[in-house]
Amino acid sequence: MTGALSIALAALLAGPASDDWEPASSPPPTAWARAGARPWRSCDAAARPALAVRLGMRGRGKFEPVWRGRAKHCPGAPDILVLAAQESIIEAVPKGWMPEAESDLDGSIADHRAAAQEAIAFIDRALEESARQGAAAPFEAYYLQAYAASMLGDAAGVRKSLKHAAEVGDAERWRIERMRAVAAMYEGKLDEAVRLAHLARVDAPHDASERQISRYVWALILDRAGASASARAVFRQLRREPGSLEARPAVESMLPPHERMFLRAIEHQAHAETTNASRLWDAYLQRPEPSEADRALAMRHRDELRR
Repeated sequence: MTGALSIALAALLAGPASDDWEPASSPPPTAWARAGARPWRSCDAAARPALAVRLGMRGRGKFEPVWRGRAKHCPGAPDILVLAAQESIIEAVPKGWMPEAESDLDGSIADHRAAAQEAIAFIDRALEESARQGAAAPFEAYYLQAYAASMLGDAAGVRKSLKHAAEVGDAERWRIERMRAVAAMYEGKLDEAVRLAHLARVDAPHDASERQISRYVWALILDRAGASASARAVFRQLRREPGSLEARPAVESMLPPHERMFLRAIEHQAHAETTNASRLWDAYLQRPEPSEADRALAMRHRDELRR
C-alpha cells in the first residue's frame, strides 16, 4: 500500500473460477496428500494472488470484496486474512459520520466501529497464524492494525502497532510519523503531534497525493494546537491544488467519525462555507467522544461563525 488513499484502491484479483468453492481450513497431513487435495489447493491458489496484491505486483483498480468470505474458508492463510482486514477497513470508510437530518448517526457509528474491530480481529488472526507457521508477519499487517486502531481513536493501540511496524520495516518512516502524529493528537499531546506532523510533511515523497495527505494532517493538528490562522491557510492552498479532493478522504479514512466531523468543519470554515461548518460543529458538539479541551475549541470556532 503506497499510502492512506490506497487503502480504498486495490487490485482486481484472480481467484478460483467459481464463487461456491469451500476449501478446508487445514491441509491433509502428508506431502503426497497435500499435493493432490483439492480443498487445500484452492486455499493455496487463493493465497498466491493475495500475496501479489499485498506486495503491489498487480495493477490498481476497484477493490473486489471477496476476501472476508475466503478468510472464513481459509483461516490458515495469513495473506488472505490481511486482505480481509483491508476489506473491512474499506467498508468502514463511508460509515458513521455525516449528520444528515434523517440519518441514524448512532447506528452508523456503531457499524463503523464494528467494521474496524473486525479488521483488527483479522489482523490478529493473521499474526497468530504466521507465528504458528514460523513465518514472518504478512507485509503491512502491523501498519493496517495501527490504521484500524486509529479509526477507533485508540491511541495506545496505534502506538503499539506502529512500534512493531517500525521494527520490521512494515511502512515508510513518514507514514509511521504521520499516524503517530494523529495518535498524539488523540491523547492531547499537541507538542509531540505538531513535531511528528511536521516531520511527516517534510519527509513525504515528491508524490503529490502523499504530500497532500500529510499536509491535511498538518493542518488538522495546527488547528488543534491553536494555530487556526495557519491551519486555514493550508486548507485554502490545498483546495486550489489538483488531487486534493482525493487526499482529504484518505485522511478521513484513518479517523473516528467525530474527528472526521471536526476536520470537515474546520475546512468548510476556512473557505467561508458557514452553513456546512455550523451544521458540522453542532453535530460534533452533540457527540460524547470529544475531550473537554476539544469541545471548547469547537465551541470557539462555532461562536466565531455566529459572530
